[in-house]
Order: sequence, then C-alpha cells, then structure tokens
Amino acid sequence: QKDKEQATETGSNPKLRQSRFVTVTDKLFEIAYRAKHDHAPFALAVVLFHMIMRALMLRVFYHRAAVAIQVRYRYFKMTMKRQRQLKPVMNIQKIFKAAKTSLEMLKKEQAAEVIQ
Repeated sequence: QKDKEQATETGSNPKLRQSRFVTVTDKLFEIAYRAKHDHAPFALAVVLFHMIMRALMLRVFYHRAAVAIQVRYRYFKMTMKRQRQLKPVMNIQKIFKAAKTSLEMLKKEQAAEVIQ
C-alpha cells in the first residue's frame, strides 16, 4: 500500500524498482526545489554533472592504465619466452662460430708456415 502511494506521488509504476542512486538524486532535487534559493537545483545539477564526469574520467584513466600494464607485461612475457626458446640455438651458433674461426686461423697459420 505504501509503495502504491509513493508511486502515485512520483507518477511511476509501483512494480518498477528504481536504483538507490536515482532515488537519492530525486530526493536531493526535491530538497533543492523546496530551498529558498532559486538557483539551488541548478547548482545541484552542476555538482552532479561534475561528479559523474569525474567518475567516468577516472574509469577511463584506470582502464588505460590497466591496458598499458597488460601491454608491457605481454611484451615482457613474449620476450622472455622467445629468449628461452632461442637460448639453445644461440649457444649452438656461438660454438659453431668459434669452431669456424679457429679452423680459419689454423688454415692461415699453416699457410704462413708453408710460405716460410
């Protein structure tokens, strides 16, 4: 019964549930309209607008920060994975290059001995 009376006062459907924030905002505007200053609803609207914009901007800021961290972590993870995969290959290449260089030096030394 009480819900129906409140619904008829506000002009809404009694079965439709409003958010707590919408209800609080409605109450604040009712108080502002009853205030002695005629600019109170406007000031309240400006304050609410700035609060909502700040919340949205913080959400965007935190989202961008989270994305930036994910990108850096993904890059680090892929780099470390690539290094783990290439480590044996790089060791084999290093040993092969060392053997190739030593054989070239040996050939040059033998050539120098033949010339002398």
